[in-house]
Amino acid sequence: MFKEVFTQIKSNARLKIFIGIFFIILGLLIHFVPLLPGSWVIFIGLEILGIRLLLQKKLREKFKNSKFINKIFGPEK
Repeated sequence: MFKEVFTQIKSNARLKIFIGIFFIILGLLIHFVPLLPGSWVIFIGLEILGIRLLLQKKLREKFKNSKFINKIFGPEK
């Protein structure tokens, strides 16, 4: 059941964007409510939107010959 839901989310770009933005907004709201540790939800939303991949590409372009970047992200494909 969950596998079907995940494949549906991956295949539908609008749904993926909606869920990512929903998690970011939810994380911001939780961040401002006292006694609820849940601002980590923001990072889930950013991951769903693919911000990590964008950041990875930009860092690789900026530091092309850096061993540190290659150690973090692995060899370039």
